[in-house]
Amino acid sequence: MKINNTIIDESIHTLNSSELKLIKREYIKSLIQAGLLGLLGVCLYYFPIYYFPLFTQTITLSLFDQLIPLPIYDILLCLVLTVVEIYLLTIIHIRMTHNIAVYSGFISSINKETHINKLTQIATGKVDKKITQYGLDPFQGTNKWVLFTINLLIKLKGFLANKILRYLIKRFAGRYAVKYVMDFIGAPVYMLLNMYATHIIYKNAKAEIFGHQLIKKYISNLPNLELNQEEKELIYHTLQLIAMSKRDFHSNHSLLTEQLIAFFKIPIKEKHYFNDSFYESLESSKKEIAKICSDIFLLGLILDGHISNKEKKRIQLLQQKEIFQHSIEAIQLACSNFIHGRETTIIQLK
Repeated sequence: MKINNTIIDESIHTLNSSELKLIKREYIKSLIQAGLLGLLGVCLYYFPIYYFPLFTQTITLSLFDQLIPLPIYDILLCLVLTVVEIYLLTIIHIRMTHNIAVYSGFISSINKETHINKLTQIATGKVDKKITQYGLDPFQGTNKWVLFTINLLIKLKGFLANKILRYLIKRFAGRYAVKYVMDFIGAPVYMLLNMYATHIIYKNAKAEIFGHQLIKKYISNLPNLELNQEEKELIYHTLQLIAMSKRDFHSNHSLLTEQLIAFFKIPIKEKHYFNDSFYESLESSKKEIAKICSDIFLLGLILDGHISNKEKKRIQLLQQKEIFQHSIEAIQLACSNFIHGRETTIIQLK
C-alpha cells in the first residue's frame, strides 16, 4: 500500500521510520484540531449570550414555594454545543485511530467487522471489561469507596480546573477582573482537556494496535505443553496478578487472557481469587512453567506501555524471591520500545 508517497508494509511488524513519521504527523494534526475545537466551543457559547438577548432570558419555576429563575435558552445552547463538540471530537479520534491502524499494517491482519468494532472501541475510549468473563478483577482487594471517590474526581476535573482558575484570577486581579476575562478564562482549560483526551486516545490506540502484534507473536511461540491443574492455576494467578498490578481494565490484557486460556485449555472460573501462596508455588514449580509465568507477567506489564510505582514495588518483590530476573530499567526500556513501534527484545520471540 502507498500513502503520501510512502510504502506501507501491510503485515504486522516493527514500524520503520517513514511509518512512524506518518503516525506522529497524524497525532499532531489531531491534537491541534481537538484543541481548536475546545476553544471554538467556549466562543460559540459566550458570543450568543453577549449579543443575543434571547439567551439571557429566564423562566421562573416554583419549587417548594420557592421561585427559581431558570435560564432555559442558556442551558439548551450549552447542551447542543456539548453534544456537537463530543461528536466532532469522536470523529477526530476515530480518524486518527483508523490512520494509525493503516500506517502500522494492523487493518490487514483482522477482518472488516472486527476492524470497525475494535477501532470504534479505541477511539471512543470505551472500557473493555472482558477479563471479568474469566473471573479476573483488577480491583480485587481495594476499597470500593476510595475507587468511587477517585473516579468522581476524575470526571469533575474539567469543572474543578475551571473553578480553581476563576478563583485565582479573582484573587490576584480583584475588582479589576472584568466579566469578559472571567467568562473566557475557561477556554484554555477546555482546549487542554480536549488535547489531553486526544493524547490518551493516541497512546491507547498505539498500545492496543501494537499489543495485538506482540501477543500474536508470543502465543505462536509458546511450547505445546500439557499442564496439570496446579500449573494451570499458576497461569491463572499470573493473569490475576497482572490485573491487580495495573488496577485497570485493558483490551490487551483481555486478549492475552483469552489467548492463554484457550491455548492451555484452562477451565474458566466465575471468580478467581489471588492467593499469596502463588509465590511459593511458583518457586517450587518446573523451570519451564516458572519461565512461562514470568514471561506472561512481563508481557502484561509492557502491554499498556508504562510501568507505575505500584508495579515497580511488585517487580522488586518478585526479584527478591528470585522469580523475576529483569530489572526495572530494562522493563521501562521495553515499554518505551513497544509504545514507539520499535522491536521489543526483552521477551525472546522467533
